[in-house]
Amino acid sequence: MRARALMVLGTASGVGKSALVAAFCRILHRKGVRVAPFKAQNISLNSFVTPDGKEIGRSQALQARAAGIPPEGDMNPVLLKPESGRRMHVLLGGEPLGALGEEALRAAHGRFADQIRDSYGRLAARFEVIVMEGMGGAGEINLFERDLANFRAAEMADAAVILVGNIEAGGVFASLYGTWALCPPGWQSRISAFVINQLRGKAESLGGGPAALLERTGVPVASLVPHVEDFRLDAEDALDLDRLPAGPPPERDGRVRIAVIRLPHFANSTDIEPFLEDKGTHLFLARRADDVSGADAVILPGSKCVAADMAWMRENGLDRAVAAFAEKKGVVAGLCGGYQMLGLRVLDPHGVESPEREARGLGLLPVKTTLEGEKILRRVRLRARLPFFDGEAEGYEIHMGKSERAGSGASPAFFGPGSGGVSREEGAVSEDRRVFGTYLHGLFENDGLRNAFLGWVRDSAGLPEAASRRGPSFRERREAQLERWADVVERSFDLTPYIPNISAEATSMRLFSGSRKKI
Repeated sequence: MRARALMVLGTASGVGKSALVAAFCRILHRKGVRVAPFKAQNISLNSFVTPDGKEIGRSQALQARAAGIPPEGDMNPVLLKPESGRRMHVLLGGEPLGALGEEALRAAHGRFADQIRDSYGRLAARFEVIVMEGMGGAGEINLFERDLANFRAAEMADAAVILVGNIEAGGVFASLYGTWALCPPGWQSRISAFVINQLRGKAESLGGGPAALLERTGVPVASLVPHVEDFRLDAEDALDLDRLPAGPPPERDGRVRIAVIRLPHFANSTDIEPFLEDKGTHLFLARRADDVSGADAVILPGSKCVAADMAWMRENGLDRAVAAFAEKKGVVAGLCGGYQMLGLRVLDPHGVESPEREARGLGLLPVKTTLEGEKILRRVRLRARLPFFDGEAEGYEIHMGKSERAGSGASPAFFGPGSGGVSREEGAVSEDRRVFGTYLHGLFENDGLRNAFLGWVRDSAGLPEAASRRGPSFRERREAQLERWADVVERSFDLTPYIPNISAEATSMRLFSGSRKKI
């Protein structure tokens, strides 16, 4: 049996492809269909470590959860993570290939295609339906010859295509029609339906637009997906969080104010998302030195290029601002690359992240980091020894650096089982217990740890104790959001015409013909 395939393409980035794939996966899963997500190629700095130690896009991990299955490397066969100097850190099937420049990326095109074909083949042999997601805009004519992520992937899987546009961005009919019109006839005929996403108000407000689009293209507007208030799923990249306020609120309102340094190479922005659903917290992005002074806590997030981001912080005075904040006994946390920045220096002798061989850190933790060739990808459960929390915490590590405490003045942040029966130490806490750093992503998804952190910051800032909020856990809220979103999409869109007879054996795909024609 080979899976049937449904592919969601977009008129541009940010139109809602990832969220719709998650909804389709959950809808089919609830019907008892064995379904899996698939994104042939992804460019994202938000990634996730699967149970078997593979690195894939965070959105594909969420989509796997929506499908009721563990995430795996084949769901995102090519993941590109932008670095400085126009390089991309490349992962194939969830395993690191290395950092490639533009010429090397072009030379690796055939290898990428092989990985996509092989990964899809393994998934298609095990599931009834594969819900595929495109990348960026599907009508980029300058990329048609080399685009492996959109129509060529749809051809490989013989997938019905749904083209999505976001009405909130404006020009939705022009973008849907323009994408269709720019495609060659064979690709046009593969588009089965248009979807207009994020509709506010009634369908009547669209007037004759859907009918005119049908007349010009022969493709119906099959769904008007409404805008949903207070809805949030894992962001695919830091750009999704740029709608957060810049700087603290003008007046005190009782909320904890957390400044997140908006690094140019901000990676794994999902680390801060658990704070977004806490009504007692005001999370904001700090791009200027003045933004830091109004915070109760500062978070240095992950970075895909620590040297470049440290240089940016110095250019903007943020290094001095964060150091001054810490000197006044403010709470500072560093996550992964942010942890490295809090240290004394970061050495990159092999040019793993950039041509810079050494970057001076903020000096808030007595830690030295060396970037090495081997990438660490693992899920962990460790015992926290933080100033505000003593207990177990789960997370995952994605880093090339090895950080070591240099002399006295800091204690480990976490302990766990290590090799040879020796306890492993992870992270660091400053001597005054106000600054800490760790490599653990997903740290604040641990409800007890997150709530203890917020209470600690409140006490440090002299804020009144927050009212008790024993609501659902972070994971329960994510599950509730998936269910709610799937309900909305299911009421708006009938999948049956696009995946008929889903329990019957699917039609053979070109990919598995005798010629094994490559995409």
